[in-house]
Amino acid sequence: MLANFKELCPPTAPLYGYLGIALCIALGCFGSAIGTARAGASLLTSSAQGKCHRSVMRNLLPVVMAGVLGVYSLVVGVVISGSITAPDPDGRTKYSQYVE
Repeated sequence: MLANFKELCPPTAPLYGYLGIALCIALGCFGSAIGTARAGASLLTSSAQGKCHRSVMRNLLPVVMAGVLGVYSLVVGVVISGSITAPDPDGRTKYSQYVE
């Protein structure tokens, strides 16, 4: 039974969990920044023409949605970090690489 426990919950499992959190937050916020920059450029282009005010409001939506993407990645990182538990006093970790 102990060998099975070591296979399901290796000591490196929390490392991979924290690396996943770091990648989730970093890539999510990086994508959000790129989306905000690209949508902001189109917003400035449409507002500089000044012909149609409806296009300014229409181009504002992608900027907001790109910001929501960054917040969503932070929420997913917090949810994942809540599932990582501290190891037992004997050094065995309860955090598994597999979904139960």
